[in-house]
Amino acid sequence: MNFGPLNLAGGERRLNVAVTRARCALHVFTSLKPEDIDLKRTKARGAADFRAFLDYARRGAASYLRLQQGASAEAADALADSIAAELEKLGWQCTRSVGVSDYKVDLAVLNPQHEGELLAGIALDGAVYAAANTARDRDVLRSSVLTGLGWRLLRVWALDWWQDRERALQNLHAALNKCVEQGPIQLPELPELTAPAGPASEPLPEPEAAKPVAAPPPLLGEPGKEYTPSSALPPLFEMTDAGLRSAIKSIVSVEGPMKESFLYRRLRDISFSPAVTPTIRARIHSMVQTMVNSAQLACEPEPQDAVLRLPTQPAVLPRARGNRDWDDVPNAELLAIADLVHAHLKCIAGTDDHLRGIAAYLGISRLTRTFKDHLTALLQQRNA
Repeated sequence: MNFGPLNLAGGERRLNVAVTRARCALHVFTSLKPEDIDLKRTKARGAADFRAFLDYARRGAASYLRLQQGASAEAADALADSIAAELEKLGWQCTRSVGVSDYKVDLAVLNPQHEGELLAGIALDGAVYAAANTARDRDVLRSSVLTGLGWRLLRVWALDWWQDRERALQNLHAALNKCVEQGPIQLPELPELTAPAGPASEPLPEPEAAKPVAAPPPLLGEPGKEYTPSSALPPLFEMTDAGLRSAIKSIVSVEGPMKESFLYRRLRDISFSPAVTPTIRARIHSMVQTMVNSAQLACEPEPQDAVLRLPTQPAVLPRARGNRDWDDVPNAELLAIADLVHAHLKCIAGTDDHLRGIAAYLGISRLTRTFKDHLTALLQQRNA
């Protein structure tokens, strides 16, 4: 039994994607019946799920119980076992953990007057109830989903059962008898689809070929301005405090917001200094702190760095990298660019297309592994 990718490891996930993308309805046209898939000839999880899906598509909710017969046994729920045992003593036939999703019915009671039909579901605060993530999932969403699917739900609380089992059992027995008077529950059935009536010899029209949708062009950012001094500056080791303060403010006013580490390199470049020694770095940092404390500069902390700007400049200014390397771009600017590219490409955030779009905006032709890992970590940290 070969179903292509469904036979491979993880094939059940491909099937899940294929059958859960419809917003309104899913119509299945097939010449293959569920019983045509012989699970003795394949051990693939995807093939088994495909057979179960075809059975559900053909019979709708009536396939719930059969799906459960082939499902792997889950951990026993002591509360469900105890209630089922007492109900069976009273003549009720029960089935445990009915359903095909996370919102399973703990116990389903069969209608004694209509063989094979369901009478009511019993919701418990047992293992399934405790596994819900939030109180809303436990007490509101689960019952709302099941009621919307047509279930008639009865509730039994564990505390009531263990403290006064006889009374809880009598109340449950009376409620089930009342359900018998109301008749079996009406679970939604899928409509049977038939081919449109018409002459058998009438040829079907050829489907129009799908027109390829062109991907949007990459979004390219405008490079920021680059500061050029009007006159030659002395080397950093000869620059006075006033000259250094003026140079810092001039660079930031044109190229900010900018990382402090990038400011060091820009001071080195415009002053034609051979290097930024630890002593010179400490002096620049001290001058920056003085300017921040006197409100001449605004400073935003960043891991192992800081982002500097004038108080009148925007905190974030998306632009192409210009004379910067990718690691000179502040994280806040990278995230703003990520949002612009995401809105332009209409892609899934964090995918390769998204990350390549960010690189293209910056003017980077090749997305290196280091840059990709940095962007991925940045996006995950924001969404955490």
